[in-house]
Amino acid sequence: MNERIKDFFKYADNSGMVDIFRCRHYITRPDKINSLEQCKQADKATVNEIDDLKRLIDFLQEYRIELFNRYQEIVSTNYRLRLTLKREINYYKNKKFYYIYLEKVYDREDVKPEELLQERFDGTERHKAFKRFAELQKQYPNIKIIKDIEKKHWER
Repeated sequence: MNERIKDFFKYADNSGMVDIFRCRHYITRPDKINSLEQCKQADKATVNEIDDLKRLIDFLQEYRIELFNRYQEIVSTNYRLRLTLKREINYYKNKKFYYIYLEKVYDREDVKPEELLQERFDGTERHKAFKRFAELQKQYPNIKIIKDIEKKHWER
């Protein structure tokens, strides 16, 4: 990452987000300007605003290059597939659901898993969820499997 981008994000919060792009330029209709001094001030303010926006455009173009580099890093990172069958209870509706997730899990910890598939089954259709889970296991041999369908300790 180049130094200008690093300096910009130096004061970012934990998520890495910075919110400083608020462009406001208050302008007056030219026919409402009543003096040469006001006209000069408005012109000077407009020139300054144009300069600021040009710097912002230059910065954002550099930022796009950094985004492209990050995209290339993520695309070139090794990954493995993970298949998950999870049982969840909605206590508000008093219903059980079974979720199937197929995810691409990257080897780098700074890249979050990418969800390729998510399917939801009602508790009454759990046999369909198990069948679909078995189909996906056959479709993706040697995949990492997580099966979280046991009752939790507070349900017993």
